[in-house]
Amino acid sequence: MKPFPISAQTPTNLQNDFSIDWKNLIIHQYVIQAEYEIEYLKQIAKYSNNCIAPYGINAQVFDYQLDTEFERLLAMVHQIPIVAQDFIAELFCQTNIADYLSEFATENQLLKNLIYQADFQYLNAFEIQGELSKNLYYYGMYRFFWQDFSPNEAQTISLQLMDLIFENDLENVICFTTRLPWGKWFDIHSCTDYTFVFLNKKARKIWLFCFSHSD
Repeated sequence: MKPFPISAQTPTNLQNDFSIDWKNLIIHQYVIQAEYEIEYLKQIAKYSNNCIAPYGINAQVFDYQLDTEFERLLAMVHQIPIVAQDFIAELFCQTNIADYLSEFATENQLLKNLIYQADFQYLNAFEIQGELSKNLYYYGMYRFFWQDFSPNEAQTISLQLMDLIFENDLENVICFTTRLPWGKWFDIHSCTDYTFVFLNKKARKIWLFCFSHSD
């Protein structure tokens, strides 16, 4: 999150300027059960038109091991758009995260193409709470969160999620988002597709949250 001076030595190519051991980076994967583990997901599930678990939610956590080149990348990805534009595609498709995304695409190159088309954008840490709260507050199809709860309640639930994911420490998080579908998991009739990817740099965890309605 901290700025750094740009120079002729600043990396400009994610594939060539970093020696990350992508194949061995991810060491564990865990599926989050939307219906009971996290209040934010409970509320999304309540207002989703997907009536069967996991209620239009795909939520996973990945642990990654210490890799000095990956740490170097994380320290600068926020400030170099030409590197950031490749980040999610490389993270998902060069590691074995792709093995856990068969619901989105079963072929690696197709998955990468879909991720690029979705155009994941780096989300400044100061904006995370607002995006989470906005997504929750307006969420729903035939009944909406805002019909039963206030904006302050949406904010409180979002802050709880931020505390869980990265201890609400803005220097400890990297976030990417897209509002576009990037695989067959998303429902073609959905009007509320949203994906959040969070990296907790201290705990070395990657959190993936995908939301999509069904009509």
